[in-house]
Formats: sequence, C-alpha cells, structure tokens
Amino acid sequence: MRSFKSSLDKTSIFISAMVIMLSLGIACIVFVTESSKESGLSAYLELITPVFLLVLCTGAYLLSPLGITINSTEITINRKIKPVVIPFKDIKTVRKLEPSDMKGAIRTMGNGGLWGYTGKYYNRKMGSMSFYCSQRENYILIELTSSKKVIITPDEPNELIAELKTQKPTFTVES
Repeated sequence: MRSFKSSLDKTSIFISAMVIMLSLGIACIVFVTESSKESGLSAYLELITPVFLLVLCTGAYLLSPLGITINSTEITINRKIKPVVIPFKDIKTVRKLEPSDMKGAIRTMGNGGLWGYTGKYYNRKMGSMSFYCSQRENYILIELTSSKKVIITPDEPNELIAELKTQKPTFTVES
C-alpha cells in the first residue's frame, strides 16, 4: 500500500481563509448587534445565515480530498468522512492530463475552491467529470468501465502513475 498527498493550492487556501473569516465576521455582527433581538423574518434570517455558513464550511472540509492511497486491489481517495473507493476491476484507463485538457472546465454542481475543488464539472473536450481535487494542476483521469470520469490531483502524479504500473493492473495506465 502506498499513499500520496494531495495538497491545497494557493487559490484554495486563500478562498478557504476568506470564507472562514467572512463567516466569523457575519456571526460576530449578528450576535453583537441589537437588531438580533427583533422577532420575525429578519431575526430568523440573521440567525440562520451564520449557521448555514458554518455547515457549508464544515461540509466542504469533511469532504475535501486529503490524499490518495493505492493498494493491490483499489484506489482510495481519502477524505475526513466518506472516502471514495475505486476498485481496479471498475477502471478502464488511468492517465495524466495536460493543462489544456482541463481548459474551459465549468462547475455544474460542486465546490470551486473551499478546501479544494470537488463535485461535478464539465468541459467540451472531456465531457462530464467528477472532481476530487485539491489543486488546479497535476490532473490524473481515472476512466471507469461505466464511462464515468474521475479526476484526482496528487502532489506527485508521475509517482502515482508509476505505482499503478507496478500493481500490474488489468486496465491501461498511460504516462
């Protein structure tokens, strides 16, 4: 078994820090101001906003990719909760992507920088993809037998590809 780190890029670190500071600032303003003593819709919105931001930040953190582990039968995308396990038998190909392969990718449902880049993305060249990324470089495509495309971003993509080759998989591994 071998593990590979998946570190956040500077943009994701900045976005995460700004969202946390904004959330804390809003929470402080809500709980310090006198207007929070009002009743009705206004008071409800003032209280629900910081709770929503806290849940959003916590959820994004718990589901953010921390690294990738490869053993003799599967690839695991490690997260605080709900790790993603991809058995080798479900993989058709694995290959390193060029930056141009990701050009024009848009988020259709997911997270674009808060503790990483996760969720559903799309571009014309690749089609629909599931991102489990911590950075906007070092992209690796895992194409499943179901035609689903999974994108990961280990810190050492070449070493991950080399490790997959040593596992003698039944799927194609391209550098």
